[in-house]
Amino acid sequence: IMRRLFLGVLLLLLADSAWPGSSTSVRPDEYAVKVLQPHLGKILVVNYWATWCIPCRKEMPELLATWNKTKSKGVDVVLINAEGKDVDTKAAAAVIADLKLPFDSFLQDVADPMDFASVVDKSWAGDLPRTFIYDRRGKLVKVLVGMQTEQAFTEAIEAAAKKKE
Repeated sequence: IMRRLFLGVLLLLLADSAWPGSSTSVRPDEYAVKVLQPHLGKILVVNYWATWCIPCRKEMPELLATWNKTKSKGVDVVLINAEGKDVDTKAAAAVIADLKLPFDSFLQDVADPMDFASVVDKSWAGDLPRTFIYDRRGKLVKVLVGMQTEQAFTEAIEAAAKKKE
């Protein structure tokens, strides 16, 4: 009985901290290690969003539908909330839960979100939503600006998959 109780508690603790869809913080200097490296060998879609950004929230079901159709082809999706330290973590978690998004999610650990944007793409002025598509080697191959459709996400992912390895 004690063994079962211990295993049950352990599973609950692990589920609370490491399940897909959970959020963790990331600093700009950790972007390559925490966001890109774990997905090497797969096409990676990194979507930047904010709780106050209506187009961001409107495109998320499109991104989910795209991922559901492409995940078997080696596509991963990561969400990064771009509100920096001003983020309402409960509101961010509620958006992800309400939309039933299974993706790993990060919260930017910066006072000024532009500090993060400049690490990802020096030409990025911080406008949202913004989606970055990386090839299987972790090389940035496509930037999608503004709200996207399932078709636009799919076309960008297919183009990244066709890039020579």
